[in-house]
Amino acid sequence: MTAAVQTHVGEKVLPVTDHTIVFGRIETEAAIERGAWLTGIVTGIDFGADQIRTILHLLGVSVWLGGQILMLGLLPVLRKIGGDAPKLAAAGFGRVAWPAFGLTIVTGIWNMLEVDLGDVTSGYNAAFGIKMILVVVTGMAAAMHQSTNKPAIRGITGALGFAAALAAFVLGATMAH
Repeated sequence: MTAAVQTHVGEKVLPVTDHTIVFGRIETEAAIERGAWLTGIVTGIDFGADQIRTILHLLGVSVWLGGQILMLGLLPVLRKIGGDAPKLAAAGFGRVAWPAFGLTIVTGIWNMLEVDLGDVTSGYNAAFGIKMILVVVTGMAAAMHQSTNKPAIRGITGALGFAAALAAFVLGATMAH
């Protein structure tokens, strides 16, 4: 909704043009084009493709890693219940975790495409390479964990997959700063 309004600058009252009222706030057309109206009264924060990509990536990582942490906490209870409870819970987790892992991979590739390799250090590149290895390890370990019936292999691959996911998470958070 566009309206004629005035703004106070010092002691002068100036007309405001090229604006829109969004949720009761006056926004310039440029701010609306940037999506700044989504950020409320916080200034200096934009909301666009970069933020959407980051949110989706963090959502995928949260489900993948957080779900593993949840399963670690539930496993003793599920074992007490007995029967197929651990297997059924693991299957349910897999129906949510694998799409989240896929989302993490897709948004990770999108992230890679947005990095200007001319602007990064060799240390960043090394950390990135290690993170990619960890992502492959967590995915492969989880796939092996899910496909074996041998308790020893399930234990090793579960621990390896979790450790790799946690390390990739820590490395990713470090690289973001």
